[in-house]
Amino acid sequence: MRKHYLVVESLADWQPYQATDQLISFRDYLQLPDSSHERISVINLARDYGYLKPGYYCSLLAEARGHRVVPGTAVLNDLAEPLLYEQGISELARLLRNMAAKG
Repeated sequence: MRKHYLVVESLADWQPYQATDQLISFRDYLQLPDSSHERISVINLARDYGYLKPGYYCSLLAEARGHRVVPGTAVLNDLAEPLLYEQGISELARLLRNMAAKG
C-alpha cells in the first residue's frame, strides 16, 4: 500500500483546512529515515518552488528518495522558463475572452 504525504513549509500553512495525519512539514520530511522499501507519494505544497528554495528542494529530495512527487523537478524547471508556455497562455486568454463574449 502506498503512503501519502502532504508536505508544507510550515504546519500553520494548513491551519485553515481540515486536519489530516498525512500532513508533514518540510523540515520533518527532510528528517525522515530511509524509506526506500516503502511506496510513497508526496504532494509538495510549498510556498516557493524557485531554484534551491524549499519547494524545489523538497521535489528534488523526493525524486532522489524514489518517491512519486507532484510537482516534479522537470515541471518546476519548465515553469521557470516562460518561453516554453508563453504562447499557450496567450491562446488560453483568447479562448477565455471568446467564451466570456458568448456567455
